[in-house]
Amino acid sequence: MVLFLFARRGFIGESPRKNSCRNHLTSATGQRRVAPMKQRKTIEIETLRARANFFLANSANEQTGQRKGFQDLAASLLMDVGAYRGFRYLTKRDVSPGDTFGITHGTPPTMGDETRVELF
Repeated sequence: MVLFLFARRGFIGESPRKNSCRNHLTSATGQRRVAPMKQRKTIEIETLRARANFFLANSANEQTGQRKGFQDLAASLLMDVGAYRGFRYLTKRDVSPGDTFGITHGTPPTMGDETRVELF
């Protein structure tokens, strides 16, 4: 399965103050036109899943907001292409020593950092 990503070029040789819309350029004649787009880029969905899981397991403890955003984005992209198969919370043995982890199994299980997950 392949996920298509589109990227837009930034402002080319123009000051944002001269032109209020970033995706428009002003030609020498004063006419506005849409900025050209880069070529289409593709990424394998398994590559996306692997990169997301690496970040979710190895990011700094203070990056809970970034992990939550990354988790939501990756999960929604996986759902959009029909490749989402759920997640699990990471345990202490799944993360580096000193990092927070998602769950401690016991009776009852204890929740830790809910952003430490692995996507399937």
